[in-house]
Amino acid sequence: MNRTAREKRTYSRILYVLMFVLAAMINLTGCASQLKGSEAGAEVLPPSLSVQAEEPEYILRPSDVISVSFFYFPRLDTTLKIRPDGYISMAPIDDVKAAGLTARELDERLTGLYAERVENPELTVTVKEFASQKIYVGGEVRGGGIYDMETNMTALSAIFRAGGALDTGNLETVIVIRKKADGAPLVMSINLEQDIKSRKIQNDIWLQPLDVVYVPKTLIAKIDQFVDQYIDKLLPISLNAGFSFIKDIDGNDSTVTVVSP
Repeated sequence: MNRTAREKRTYSRILYVLMFVLAAMINLTGCASQLKGSEAGAEVLPPSLSVQAEEPEYILRPSDVISVSFFYFPRLDTTLKIRPDGYISMAPIDDVKAAGLTARELDERLTGLYAERVENPELTVTVKEFASQKIYVGGEVRGGGIYDMETNMTALSAIFRAGGALDTGNLETVIVIRKKADGAPLVMSINLEQDIKSRKIQNDIWLQPLDVVYVPKTLIAKIDQFVDQYIDKLLPISLNAGFSFIKDIDGNDSTVTVVSP
């Protein structure tokens, strides 16, 4: 095979790859609107979780230590730790599910159960010790990892706590993953870019212990990564090379010149 034929084959391969890259870019651009607000199958953000709403009540979780105090029956007072399965054991009502409830909700449940056994069972539930107060921040941030959860911490403040988002981070579709009371994950997508640009808190949410905050890549970053992984490292020559392709009057390919920069 002579040099001209080899150059023609090289040109054809490169042209095919460039067309493939262009198609991929168009496909990614078309998917961008679908990803926005719905990346990772995210659910619509419940209004009660927004920072605009009042700070949510603390949700009891395994390893929390709670105190149950009875106003008229102090002999029934007890302090106990919520078991790993989320239950507590109290005589004479046996096991009661506590994890996933607020202290107020557990108070109401216990009051109802004790009302079947004692008269006027007024009681109070308080949290004496909290379980691990940790969150995880990952993705396109400067210092991803596990962090202590601070008072009144939001998704945006957690990202700042991790050093802020990288230039490749997409703050329009920040993902927050939370474990629900039944153990299933709650996946939420929030637009923090809008909050930053408007300087108004509209989409930011309060965090809860063990929440995961994930900053995904921007569309441009995804394309750059794609080109780097699947194009630059596979092609025998650089995509920045210059090409001149000349046809003669009869329409036959006459010369192909590949000029490396």
